Amino acid sequence: MGERYIPNYEEIQRLFENKKRLYELYEFASRKYGESIEVLKSSVADKLDELKIYNEDAVDYFIHSIKNKNESEHKMLFKKYLKSRKCKLNFYKLFQEQIEEVAEKLEIEGIKHEKYGNVAFSMKFKHFETLMVLNTLHLLFKYKETFWEELQLLASEIGTFIGVGKFLNEDLVKLSKLVMEEEFFLASTFLTQIIERYLREIILILEYGVTDILKVAKYNLSLMLDLKKEPSLGKVFTKDEIETMEYFLTNDEYGLNLRNRLAHYNIASNEVRIEQFALLLHIFIFILVKLELQGVVFED
Repeated sequence: MGERYIPNYEEIQRLFENKKRLYELYEFASRKYGESIEVLKSSVADKLDELKIYNEDAVDYFIHSIKNKNESEHKMLFKKYLKSRKCKLNFYKLFQEQIEEVAEKLEIEGIKHEKYGNVAFSMKFKHFETLMVLNTLHLLFKYKETFWEELQLLASEIGTFIGVGKFLNEDLVKLSKLVMEEEFFLASTFLTQIIERYLREIILILEYGVTDILKVAKYNLSLMLDLKKEPSLGKVFTKDEIETMEYFLTNDEYGLNLRNRLAHYNIASNEVRIEQFALLLHIFIFILVKLELQGVVFED
């Protein structure tokens, strides 16, 4: 099959530098957030002490209720404690300004999503994204002689077991040739199409017992990764796993939206490098491994 593509030193170095920079940004955001939490915690503790009702657990209840604003248990426990001490002071109103300051350090302007609009999570996720790329490049580099053969073997074994992806053997050969020729735009575009068809076949086999891609034409990738509109993939993948795939493949609000940007040529071909391809390859390998682990779902 010819020589395998091996990322050069500059590409690997650039990725490591990016990983380091993202981690430093995450550390900075986390530190600033932690500092504002500690100031708020001290202020609340001082106020409780001034009222002669200081209680360490009560302070923790209050802080947890701020850190997890969608979770009401700690807020209820804090209010219950105040009531037990006959304190009618509204701490949330009293410390509203500091609470808003904490929230500002957590939120990314323009992104309303609970996780991806959170500075600390977003920074950490970007760090994870870089690790995905580096780990996949490591596999391509270390196992360069056998990588594609092993990937074909895994796909073939899963296809025999659950009846999906019979098209993969031929398509993975084509994909490896594009990578070998360093055609990363074409390879990435082709891989998103493979992922889309593969997920469609998973849904069709689960819901209808068929894999004919013409049977149900409505299943595009955006729909398949929207659990509210199409819950079928939830039988195989967790909510977080589907949400992560959606972030990388089809989300145009705060995600990378790689599938649509590639399909509609909204990204210059020379901007698509080994990093983007490795990211997509990581997702595809994850799907295969997950199917191997969840095979019993298809037996049921």
